[in-house]
Amino acid sequence: MEQSEKTALINRLKSVAGHVNGIATMVEQDRYCVDLIKQIQAAQAALSKANQIILDNHLRTCLTTAIRGGETSWRAASASGRLGPATMGQKRLSRRGPRGL
Repeated sequence: MEQSEKTALINRLKSVAGHVNGIATMVEQDRYCVDLIKQIQAAQAALSKANQIILDNHLRTCLTTAIRGGETSWRAASASGRLGPATMGQKRLSRRGPRGL
């Protein structure tokens, strides 16, 4: 992962962490349930975006290198088995959309 991408991803994850801390504060303050749900959905969407960034990077770099290089290591051989669940998870999350719960 390029340094600029890594920095952007770390900043996104720090933002999500701050968001989740804010949600915890909202729970402590007995905030309205619907407001909590909306904030949790926003945090989940931000995590989903971070996951997509990592997956895109993996497809552009790690997997492509393994395929082009004809790598026969366990990691390369199992990449397709691991990618299936990773991409299926993405599809499942995106299908839920804002209606989510």
